[in-house]
Amino acid sequence: GSGAVEGALRGLAGVRSVRLDALARRAEVHWRSGQARPDAVLAALRALGLPAQLEEGAALSRVTLQVEGITCAACVGRIEKGLARAPGIRSVLVSLGAGTATVEYEREATGVREVVAALGRVG
Repeated sequence: GSGAVEGALRGLAGVRSVRLDALARRAEVHWRSGQARPDAVLAALRALGLPAQLEEGAALSRVTLQVEGITCAACVGRIEKGLARAPGIRSVLVSLGAGTATVEYEREATGVREVVAALGRVG
């Protein structure tokens, strides 16, 4: 599960943080320069039986939007799945308690207006 993946990655020397997005099938790993190697991260993922490749150089931005009407876990899932299908969106994290959606997107492929429009289409 995701706990095993996070544990394996956090256990690598020099890894500062790990963020998994199971819906988008992505892991974001930040490491201290010179202390961790990308090939070690890939090897750890592959040891868990997960296909992995390194993505570098994408110009990413993140926006957190207030979302009205999030009342249950089903709403969270519907919003996350709907937004994740939009072009250029890399990850989506919806907080039921805060009533927010945090979206990471590729700046060259989409923008905040498109993210807001996609959220409107999801409902």
